[in-house]
Amino acid sequence: MKRQLNYFMTDACQKCVKNDDLQEEFYEIAESENLTDHQIERLQKQFASMIGVLSVDDRLNRIAQDIALHFPRRGYQGKAMVICLDKYTAVKMFNKVEQQWKMQIQELNKQISQCQDNNRKAELKRIRDIMKSVDMAVVISEEAGEKEKFMQQGLDIERHRKRMNKPDANGLTLEDNFGSM
Repeated sequence: MKRQLNYFMTDACQKCVKNDDLQEEFYEIAESENLTDHQIERLQKQFASMIGVLSVDDRLNRIAQDIALHFPRRGYQGKAMVICLDKYTAVKMFNKVEQQWKMQIQELNKQISQCQDNNRKAELKRIRDIMKSVDMAVVISEEAGEKEKFMQQGLDIERHRKRMNKPDANGLTLEDNFGSM
């Protein structure tokens, strides 16, 4: 018997996310563990709560704020990676971090213009310059019909896909370069 696995978000999310790959894996595990229908139902409810908590917009906004605030101020200025629950959340997070990033740069510009202390002003400029030089991108695997799937979630994958597939000056795509991290 094929069951439909849907993750219903909390009222804060107000939407349902269906993931066919996860659905298949879920039932493979459930069958291999000989779970009863009641146990499967309880497990579905637990997953629904977890996914709702992990992908609620307020939480993603707070994480994006933290990334925009802390990344350029950390001691090591190398590469970084944000791992997300799924492809949709990855694109949402990118959009949110990008928005917070721009806001942080604006705030730094404001602080720089008002700062009287030359040492502090130099530090603020250094942070702003780091932020302006950062190259952010979404890196996710491609799948058939993804444009429509992302549109159903209110997301645009096309700009990210173009970015991922566009070769750089050395003929390497973002994914090629990503592999060298």
